[in-house]
Amino acid sequence: MSIKILNPGVRSLIQDGGRFGLARYGVPRSGAFDRMSWRLANELVGNNVPDDYATDAGPASIEVLLGGLRIEATRDLVVAVTGADVPVTCLDVDADDKREAAMNERITLTAGSRLHIGSPKVGLHTYVAVSGGIAVDYVLGSRSTDTTSTIGPHPLEKGRILPVGDARPSSPVMDQTELLELPTMTSTATVAVRPGPDVGLLSGGIDDLTGTRTWTVSPVSSRSGIRLTRNENDSSGSVDRNVRARLSSRESVPTTVGTVQALPDGELVIVGPDGPTTGGYPVVAVLDWQHVSIVAQARPGSILRFEETTR
Repeated sequence: MSIKILNPGVRSLIQDGGRFGLARYGVPRSGAFDRMSWRLANELVGNNVPDDYATDAGPASIEVLLGGLRIEATRDLVVAVTGADVPVTCLDVDADDKREAAMNERITLTAGSRLHIGSPKVGLHTYVAVSGGIAVDYVLGSRSTDTTSTIGPHPLEKGRILPVGDARPSSPVMDQTELLELPTMTSTATVAVRPGPDVGLLSGGIDDLTGTRTWTVSPVSSRSGIRLTRNENDSSGSVDRNVRARLSSRESVPTTVGTVQALPDGELVIVGPDGPTTGGYPVVAVLDWQHVSIVAQARPGSILRFEETTR
């Protein structure tokens, strides 16, 4: 079984749960940026999603940036579309039947049918999972595309044929009440953070990041990292000047997806799945993967507010 790429859209990548255990060699985790949506898509089509990604990267799916993906099924397939809110259209070529399909539901495609993903109304990344998973070759234990080092499959191109694995028995489907609340351009999204090891270097500690203070997602953002700018005209959130000289000579420390680094100019960077595995900037906070998923869907210009959590 396979699917054919008719149009990859702005950018479509193959992603699974990512590469683990290789950070000491400088290899990023990669994998789905919005892991909540990736997981839901695969559970909907019956793919087994492991709890322990250290031993199993899980099923590979297609991560679509800003929509535009068009695929054709060469055999009967079951697919699901999750993540950014997009219009989904199915076209049965033989019957010349065009129909709208729902997100977050199982969709049956017959041989020759086409699936069209439109432009998102809200959010950035859409996930298309197929029963059996995308069966491209593993590279360093994962089928994920690393956009920084170009490890893994190349970004999808028109005409490419993707093999599909054998479908397996269905696993439990995620509770629909756990669907990700997508950040919008007209409201402030709340993101939970835990204090990082260097939070004491901020003049006001964790309070410099949280409370009523808000942050804007910068256009200078990617799968490597999400850059945030302050919305207040003060020095809150920046590293105290007295310690900057000392920080400039300190050794780099390990970083992981969700690490929040404070830059000298007062801006923040949230390390993404293709981000560096070490860094010299202070680690002032950490996000868990559920809240990384929220940030992954935040468009440039979106407003975020941090809320401290002890969970």
